[in-house]
Parts: sequence; C-alpha cells; structure tokens
Amino acid sequence: MSVRPYEPQDEERQSDLDLHFTAGPGVRVRRKYAQLAAHSRMHRRCHTFVADDGSRIVGVLSAAIKDVRLGGYSAKVAYLFGLRVAPEARRRGIASALHVRAEQAARDDGAAAVYAIVITDNASVMPLTHRFALQPIGRIETLIVPVTRQRPGRVDVTTERSAETIAQRVDPFFETCDLFAPGPERYPAAGRFALHFAAQGSSFAAVTQSSHSAVLQDIAESVPAFLRPLRCFWDAIRPLIALPHLPARGETISTWWIGEPVLKGPEAPRLLRDVFRHIHNMAQEENVHWLTMPMRPSDRQYPAIREAFSVGRLARLLRAEACVPSLLLFKPLVEPRAIDPEQLYLDTRDF
Repeated sequence: MSVRPYEPQDEERQSDLDLHFTAGPGVRVRRKYAQLAAHSRMHRRCHTFVADDGSRIVGVLSAAIKDVRLGGYSAKVAYLFGLRVAPEARRRGIASALHVRAEQAARDDGAAAVYAIVITDNASVMPLTHRFALQPIGRIETLIVPVTRQRPGRVDVTTERSAETIAQRVDPFFETCDLFAPGPERYPAAGRFALHFAAQGSSFAAVTQSSHSAVLQDIAESVPAFLRPLRCFWDAIRPLIALPHLPARGETISTWWIGEPVLKGPEAPRLLRDVFRHIHNMAQEENVHWLTMPMRPSDRQYPAIREAFSVGRLARLLRAEACVPSLLLFKPLVEPRAIDPEQLYLDTRDF
C-alpha cells in the first residue's frame, strides 16, 4: 500500500469513500463527494493524498494551506480535512500513513501549525488525533434547521455577492480572531457565497451563506420511523402553512451553509432574525431543504444567534432541528503560539 499525491485518474479506481454521519435523532446522512479532491476546490492551495493498495484507492486526506492570524501574528497553517478510509481497509494503518504524509506536506509549505475538526461521535478518528498530538482547543456545535416559509421582516435585507465587497464588510469584525484568513479568498466561486445584512441606526447584523453542492451531496439514509406515515399528509399541507421539510430516505438534501455571524448594536438580535427570515424565503424559492451553521458555544453571542437561527418549537418537537457536536483540534509544528480559545474564527469552507 502506497500513499501518494492524488491524480485525476484515481477517480476510476476509488472504493466506497463516502462519509456517514448522524445529522439529528434518527436522521442518518451519507455524504458523497463529486471527486476525491472535490472539497479542495474551496481552497486556493491544497494538497490531497490517496492510499493506493495496487488495485483501488482505499483512503484519502487533504491539507489546505492558509495564511491566517495566529497568536497575534500572520502565519501559515494547514487545515487537515476529508479523511476517509474504505470500510474493508480500516485498521491497517492507512489513516496514520495519510496523516503523516499530509503533515509533512504542511511542514514543507512552511506551516506553523495544523488543525482539524472532528465530529465527537466519530470514535474511529479520536485515537488517531491522540497519536499525532492534536489537542482540543474549542467545541463546535453545527446547528441544522429545516427551511420554512417565513413572514417578511420589518427591515430591508440586502444581499451582496461580490467576494471583494463581502470581505470588505466582514473582515473588520474578525481580524483579531485566531485562524482568521483575511481577504476575498475565503469566498471561492465553487461555494457560491453571498452576504445578507440589515442595518438600522447604529445597529447592524449580517451572515454569509454558501453552498457546497458543487463538491458534495448529502443523501438521507434513514429518518425517524414515526415520521414516515406522516409524509404524504405533511407534503400536501406544507405549501399552505410554514412547516419544516422532512427528508425521505434516499433523498438528496440541499443545504445552505451559514457563517460569519455579525451583531453590532442594541437592535442587532432583532435584525438578525429578519436576516434569517430573508434567507429562509430565498432558500425555499430555490428548493433548499436545510440551513446549517457551525458555532462555538463559548461565543458570548451564541445564545442570541442560536435563538434567531431556530425555526421554533414545532421543528424541535418533530426532531427536525438538530445539533452535531465536534471538536476543533490544533497542533503547533514550530514554537507554540498563544491562542485565545474565546477568539477562534470558524471558516465555513472547513465544514
């Protein structure tokens, strides 16, 4: 078995390298990637390595190289992501070999550190993170809510799609955060990014929205059994009243990713609710099923943002809202830098 850089012809020889995870109580999702290195299109510089057993590609891992703020200084870091090993090839040291190769590529590129995001219920990955001294520096909750038709808000919401303009508006709010990569490179064309914002007086609220549909598809493998008999009735009345979408088994789930929440001023929480109403209505017009938003529970604005993001008690009662917990792991490759765990930037390209 050899570990080497990815080549386009590897697509014809890949094994089952889909990712499986739980997106909520009873909802199991299979994530299919358009290509082995598809997610690397979200980053300007990225290494992708594959494990080749001679007949098939049985593993893959990528390392995106970013210029970020780290411990008060500019530095290069590598984000390790997309680790997948074919079920029949596990427990053979393939994940470790891929990690060694990716970490060496990060060192060769001058990275001062590597980091990764791991779903906490992924028991197979946790021993690997301990073996390579990746230390948890923050908890992340990825909130998932179904798209529902909303009443229009009381203020006008503006949408901006120029990467340069989005960066100009958003950068000042995150430039002191560790792992923040300034500039428009955070908004690649593959992600179809947009900024939605509202302002009133001295108050301002905004979030970015993106789609990963160009690089991956999420397919519902299973849904709560008690909901299946309700689907016909549910789908019949959903156009008439605001009800959340419930995925059917085998259905491709269209998702928009929400990130970079900004709240400024006393009216910002109310403005943010109007921004989310605007996004829900746009998403419904484009047949989007879910909105997904990664957040740090330690963020002081977390309660206000989560309350604004929620679509209400009915969705929670029907288990249509979900939260996927994960850990942000970090490892310095050179001298340690002091990182503020309360000031960590979450890049939506990383999810």
